[in-house]
Amino acid sequence: MVPATVERTIDGKRGSLQFWVTAKMNEEERLKKKLSAPNGIAWNQQVAKLRLWDNLIYNTDRNMGNLLITEDWKLRLIDHSRTFRPFDQLKDPNSLTIFSRSLLAKLEGLNEPLLKQHLGKYLTPYQIQGLLKRRDAILARSRELVAAKGAGAVLYQ
Repeated sequence: MVPATVERTIDGKRGSLQFWVTAKMNEEERLKKKLSAPNGIAWNQQVAKLRLWDNLIYNTDRNMGNLLITEDWKLRLIDHSRTFRPFDQLKDPNSLTIFSRSLLAKLEGLNEPLLKQHLGKYLTPYQIQGLLKRRDAILARSRELVAAKGAGAVLYQ
């Protein structure tokens, strides 16, 4: 859901290059026009993944303008400049109500050595620890909801 981004040095200046997303609209425009996705279930599952992502990375700047919607109604998430806070808690745990089974499985495999290997150059040890604690909180929240409501009401493929 996040466009591919790579680090590059151009003319001696280090920065990032990101795949350009051609969007049909952003979420603000969708709401103004009162449009609904053609497949409500698929849309809600995308929104659930967005909410999990923003809780995992502790995104403090998610807004309707940086939620892009493609022609085929796929969400693309841009502008992650205010993320990876070192906080232990989730930003909005109540927004986590349904979960992708495959995404939860990937979260379970997320560990400190892997994060240090791939993100240690960009994140401090405190940021990595915060991310891992939030991962644990997301997994705990999913287990709590499954226990309370049943797997069929909380988990999807």
